[in-house]
Parts: sequence; structure tokens; C-alpha cells
Amino acid sequence: MRKGVCTALRSDLFGVVWKVSLPIIFLAGTETLDHLINTAFMAHLGVEELGAIAVADSVLLLFLVPPLALVNGIQILTARRAGQRRSQALATAFNQGFAIVLLVSLVLTIALKLVSAEVASRLVESEEIGKLLDGFLQIAAYGICFTGATFAYGALLISLGRTWVLVPATLILIVTDLPLNYLFIFGKFGFPELGMRGAAVGLVLAEACVFLFLTGYLWLRVHSSEYPIFRFRRFEQRAVWILGRLSAPIALEHLLETSRWFVFFLILERVSTEALAISNIVYTCYIVFWIPTEGFAETTCSMVGRFVGSDRGDQIGRLLRYATAGAILTTIPLIGIALVAPQWNVGIFSP
Repeated sequence: MRKGVCTALRSDLFGVVWKVSLPIIFLAGTETLDHLINTAFMAHLGVEELGAIAVADSVLLLFLVPPLALVNGIQILTARRAGQRRSQALATAFNQGFAIVLLVSLVLTIALKLVSAEVASRLVESEEIGKLLDGFLQIAAYGICFTGATFAYGALLISLGRTWVLVPATLILIVTDLPLNYLFIFGKFGFPELGMRGAAVGLVLAEACVFLFLTGYLWLRVHSSEYPIFRFRRFEQRAVWILGRLSAPIALEHLLETSRWFVFFLILERVSTEALAISNIVYTCYIVFWIPTEGFAETTCSMVGRFVGSDRGDQIGRLLRYATAGAILTTIPLIGIALVAPQWNVGIFSP
């Protein structure tokens, strides 16, 4: 009898890991999809634009490191409170963390707009790429607040187990980003022809649409007496300290991961514009392959928090095995396509 119960628990956990992870993969892939769409359009503009978007997105990701690290801290805290079945404490953790994310994002938006010209002139050798980089970042900076807020919403939804709503959110991003890029990059149907800056306009507007959708969903379907989200009170010093302690190591890890690609692109920019453009295509394919792993990683982060909060730490080892297996199984087909038909991967970037 005991053996049958254990088998059922393992089976249930395996199903839960997949059920939670698959929608999360959509959210985890939003930044990747943004870069994929931008790169595909830039390939039809020119070699300079195709190379410049790699450096531009790397700079933008560096400025997103603090808010996204805070989002990971929010996810850990809210998942733990969900495991403890402390709905009021969960809402408080989210509210305070969300307010900090917005504040940090606002500061970073201002900072990026102030330093983007300096960054462009000092970090790249090509004057043309420098101009493209500054023009893109001046507009894309406005999307930092939307991105930080959207990922904070995602952290809350993952902790609550309502991951299905992330699927339509990602679809909204795609169906708005694609036509907006087309209209503003190439100046179609009377819209201004902005080139690479048009990609930044499309990015910001698409992120804003996702933000509005998730805000409406949380207000109508989650906000209640049980989960009093969006009720901001004075900051609790202990909650802020815990969030900072959780987020700091994550920020360092994100900084290292993002910096390696940033430095990689800067090195290749000094080799030639063509080398930078080609490296961006390879990088874009690589990060697309990485999307399933990001989804299962987010599931692991959230469920570990739940298990700790509900005093079920004995389940963590099994969770890690199931999540690792899921990431491998969903990534192998992508790698197989790349090996068997690599032209399919790079074909999207051909003018």
C-alpha cells in the first residue's frame, strides 16, 4: 500500500512539473522572442543594423539585471508564502517587491537615457553602429518599467499556480510586436520609417500591451480580500531586507551571464561589422534553444519555495530530477533540427 502511494506521488509530481512548466516557457521566452523578432527584421535592413541590435539588446539586458533579480526574489518569497498558505503575507511580499521593482526600473530608465550616448561612443569603434545603438536605447529604455512589471506579475502567477494566463500574454506580445515592427521599421501605411529605432518602438508598445493585459487579469481575477494585491502601504524593513538578501546573489549571476555575451559582441565588433552580424544570428539561435530550460528552471524555483514553505523538503530532490529531465527532453528536438537542417534556423535571417 505504501509503495502504491509513493508511486502515485511521484507520478503526480511529474505531471505537475510539466503542467506548470509548459506555460512558463512562454513567459521565459519573451525577451528571447523580442530579440528574435528584432534580429529577423534587422537582417532585412542591413549588416550594420543586424550587428548593432546584438549590442543594443545586450546593453538593455544589463540594465534589466537588477529588476529581474528582484523578480526572482519576489517569486521565491511568494512561493514560500503560498506553501505556508499565508495569503495575506503573500500579497504583502508581492506588493512591496512590486513597488521596489517599479522604483528601480524607473531609476534605470532615466540612467539608460542619460548614458546611452556615452556608452555608444566609447564601447564600439564603428560610428554608424554607435548611432544605431544610441537611437535604439533612447526609445527602448521606456520598456524597462513594463518588462520589470510584467515579469513581477509572472512571478506572482507562477507562485499561485495560474500559469496558463502566461500563454495568451506571450501571444499578445508576438501579435503586437510583429506588425508594429513592420510598420515602424519600414514606414508602411503612412507610419514613419524609423529603421532600427522602429524596432524599439515596437518593443515598448508590445511590452505595454502585455503589461495592460496582465494588470487587468490580476485586478479582475486575483485581487480580492484573500489576495489584497495592489494595496501599497509603508515598506516593512524586514521584508525589504529579505528581498534584497535573496536578490543580490541572483543579480550577480545574471550580471555575469549577460556580461559575457556583451563582451563577446564588443570583441567581434572590433573584428568587423560582418563578424558581429553573423555572431548575432548564431547567438539568436542559441538562446532560442535555451527557452525550455528557462521554463523548467522557473518551475523549479517556485516549487522549491512551496516545498520549503509547506515543510516538504524531501520532495526537492525528485523535483530537480523531473525538471532536469523535462528540460533535456524538450531541448533535444531543437538541437536535432539544428544539426539535421541548420539552414532552417538561419533562413529566417536571410534578406
